[in-house]
Amino acid sequence: MIHPFAVVGRAAVKWWDELIIWVILNFFYWPFWLAQADKSLKTTYANCGRFLLLNPFPAVTVVVLGVVLLLLSLVTTLPFFLAVMGWLSLLGVTAVEMSLEEWA
Repeated sequence: MIHPFAVVGRAAVKWWDELIIWVILNFFYWPFWLAQADKSLKTTYANCGRFLLLNPFPAVTVVVLGVVLLLLSLVTTLPFFLAVMGWLSLLGVTAVEMSLEEWA
């Protein structure tokens, strides 16, 4: 017999996995949207997914670095927190441009 908490625990792990993947995809959404000719949601998420599948370690590293910067800036001061948004955008755009140059 399967314990009910085991099912709930597996479902919670699945939801956390999906949340992490969704955050990673959304980190690279706007850089891909700006770089492509077709501005549809489906195409942009498909390109983000391809980027994640082809470059899993760099994508996760960039997102983890972004989260660490965000948390450090939130703890330190508000002006640094506001400036980090520009840095995160630059980080995402640079990662996407480097991967697009690699694919071209």
